Amino acid sequence: MPNSKVEKLWTGNQKLVNLKYIDLSNAKHLRRMPNFSLIPNLESLILQGCTKLDRLPNDMENLRALEKLEMDDIALAEIPVFIKGLVNLKALSLARCKVQMRSSISLTDLLVLQKMESLNLVDCCIKVLTNNIGQFLSLEYLYLNQNNFESLPVSIKDLSKLRGLYLNNCQRLKSLPELPINLLYLQANNCTSLESISSLLASFLSFRYYTEEIGFVNCSKLQLDLTDLLLIIERKADEWRRSKVCTNPIPQACVCYPGSEIPNWFGCKSNDTFIELPTGWLNDNLIGFVLCVVVPSQEYQQLRISRVRFSFIVNGEISFVGTLFESKEMKAEVIQLDHVFVGYANCIFSWELQTFNLNSQGVIEFSVETMDNPTVCWVKKCGVTLLYAKDDDDDLRREGRMDRDKRLKTGHWYADNCLACYLGSWRAHRNLLSYFSEKHGDRWSPIHEGWVSIHYG
Repeated sequence: MPNSKVEKLWTGNQKLVNLKYIDLSNAKHLRRMPNFSLIPNLESLILQGCTKLDRLPNDMENLRALEKLEMDDIALAEIPVFIKGLVNLKALSLARCKVQMRSSISLTDLLVLQKMESLNLVDCCIKVLTNNIGQFLSLEYLYLNQNNFESLPVSIKDLSKLRGLYLNNCQRLKSLPELPINLLYLQANNCTSLESISSLLASFLSFRYYTEEIGFVNCSKLQLDLTDLLLIIERKADEWRRSKVCTNPIPQACVCYPGSEIPNWFGCKSNDTFIELPTGWLNDNLIGFVLCVVVPSQEYQQLRISRVRFSFIVNGEISFVGTLFESKEMKAEVIQLDHVFVGYANCIFSWELQTFNLNSQGVIEFSVETMDNPTVCWVKKCGVTLLYAKDDDDDLRREGRMDRDKRLKTGHWYADNCLACYLGSWRAHRNLLSYFSEKHGDRWSPIHEGWVSIHYG
């Protein structure tokens, strides 16, 4: 019943043992809740935007099956005592929830919720995060945007399952401690007081999952040292190449921060929107590329950047159009300074590199898309670093100038003669045959001649 005008759900005592979901989001006239002891199997309760609801009945502690509770934008007299009894709660949202009996919400009140995977405390007037935050051992996503703390407790590194940490618009935040090793997403946009970070990038760029993202948009005081980043990426890329199987996702990652220069370790640089790859760029050691662009603020004043894109052009034809950065939020950020975007993208770590002739000419062209204007705009500078394997494993590569189709035909290391396994394809096996026949035609004619089989996973 979203956007309902009801003031109460029902009258009398009704036992609803089969009721599992109640959605009253933005029911702005709602004042009273029913007897929850009669709804013992409720799993999800959404009260977001019920602005006239200032207290909740204590019999909600009987909701032992409740897994999701959203109370955004509610002005509560105090944190309900019943929350401590919701032992199976997995997702709790108290965004913009003002507690009248105290200045902010205390995490200590929530520590009993050891099954909680997602906690949303956006704009809850939090000035200090207690050190016991590291005791939420099941937590995967933590939303702390628009709060007033100056630092995070060191115990945050103990959140071993944490994947996403969101700190946007925490304008008093000055530093970040060591972060959880399995973190994949860090958003700290518009943290205008942020100056220092500790052991950040070593825990990212792990090549473990499909996407990883670090955002420091408009963090004007931040001095980010990327000196060791190339070594981290090279090591992780080589480990990924050695361990990958056909079911693994091909990785993608991006780091965004204020700046106007391409890092020194980029081997190829350009003051244009495109960059030509050097002669001999393609050989059997090639794993992929690290990409970098500088986006000028003067070109995008009051425009919200939604994507930084690239076109991978081989021998004059577009082979791939990929995304280096994409805003995951409905409200993208307006950049107020020049910004650097550094990362790698999944499609150019792909099997198609294996299909090009070794004398191929390569060009990578970059562009920027905004949410406010569909027109594609251009970048200020760009850079590319090529990643090559470090070993001499003859089973993985053949002589550099051997014909590519023959090299694939004579290779014997792929699992069960499966081309997907051989090339480390990110595509599901069931999609390979039609994709090859539609896109590659004669280039992949040996497949149609039957020298390699495609099994279906």
